[in-house]
Amino acid sequence: MSDVSEKAVEVPTDPYASYGVGDEVSVVLKASMGMKAVWLAYFIPLLVLLAVILGLMGLGVAEVPAGLAGLGAVALYYLLLYLFRDRLKNEYIFTIKG
Repeated sequence: MSDVSEKAVEVPTDPYASYGVGDEVSVVLKASMGMKAVWLAYFIPLLVLLAVILGLMGLGVAEVPAGLAGLGAVALYYLLLYLFRDRLKNEYIFTIKG
């Protein structure tokens, strides 16, 4: 989110907080949650891609079909992430830096 200056994020707040629409605030996420997001978005798909490509090539499948199968496996992985987005949304809780 650092590449975008303005982003809409839902943040649970104290009902007695004095924040209003249009107020500028700093929104933070625990570092451990940020690392989990990096794992889910980058490292695991890379491992899936490599495992499928190297596994299929080890079985004697040609490079192009193995590469396409690897891309398909990564697409399936991202589809699963999309389907579980509501569950993941509940795990990532942003807070307002005070």
